[in-house]
Amino acid sequence: PTTTAARSARAPTGWRSGRRASTSSSSTTTTLKLVACWLFAGLAAAGMGVEFCLVYFGAEQLRAIGLTATTATFAMSSHFLGLLVGRLLGATATRRPGRTVPLLHVSLVTTTGGFLLFWLGTAPMLVVLGLFVAGLGIANLYPLSVALSLGAADGHEDRANSLSQLLGGLVVITAPYLLGTVADRFGLTTAFAIEPVLIAACLALLLAGLRAGSHAGGADERVQARDLALSEACSDACEARQVEYDHEMHAALVQPAVREQVLKLAAIRGLGALAFLVKAFEDLVALPTAVLLAG
Repeated sequence: PTTTAARSARAPTGWRSGRRASTSSSSTTTTLKLVACWLFAGLAAAGMGVEFCLVYFGAEQLRAIGLTATTATFAMSSHFLGLLVGRLLGATATRRPGRTVPLLHVSLVTTTGGFLLFWLGTAPMLVVLGLFVAGLGIANLYPLSVALSLGAADGHEDRANSLSQLLGGLVVITAPYLLGTVADRFGLTTAFAIEPVLIAACLALLLAGLRAGSHAGGADERVQARDLALSEACSDACEARQVEYDHEMHAALVQPAVREQVLKLAAIRGLGALAFLVKAFEDLVALPTAVLLAG
């Protein structure tokens, strides 16, 4: 029986190898989540580059189509109005879960349409309208991207937020500088071709991040399913071995010598319990006498 009990305490065949496979899958899931976090942080940074290129050089482009400096500066307020309205609409739309990714797609489409109106338009009204529409789209690129990055951080939200800020700061410094350098050589209209590149980068980073996140989610489900299967296998094996142990114990008790020893042990334990009860009864009877003598 002792040997069987020792066997029942051991894990079933394949448990340790299954645990190693589970640990490997968990490591893969963590890596995929980290990749998704970085990609979404890059998306936030690229969105900031799209925004600040327009903020820095939008008025110059308006002057290039014939507006005065004062009018161009005032017309830029349409872009900021679009940012404000877009943030308000985004805050309302994201009150229900599951709308972050669709809203990001809509934001990228809106940004592209608005920028094309601003970039290719020749009539001042169309250009100003393009600034407003672009502001509507750009408004939610950064907050929604950061939200996705934090969601993929898996307990490291502070690092994900810092990463988004760091990458965003680098892009805000380099993208407008690059645009201005190209504008000095080839003209501002040509230099604004950087914006479609940044928008395309946003889309690519979004799709890549979602792909990595979906793979991480699938790996999580596989790890949970494997752990559950291994746990059930171990439980079934332990139950089977316990039944085997009970059968062996029963077979041993049927033997006369073993049964006689068990009965003697039970008798000894029974006499010990009886002596304990007698001693307790004597103490209980002696208690009132001791109280009277003490009085």
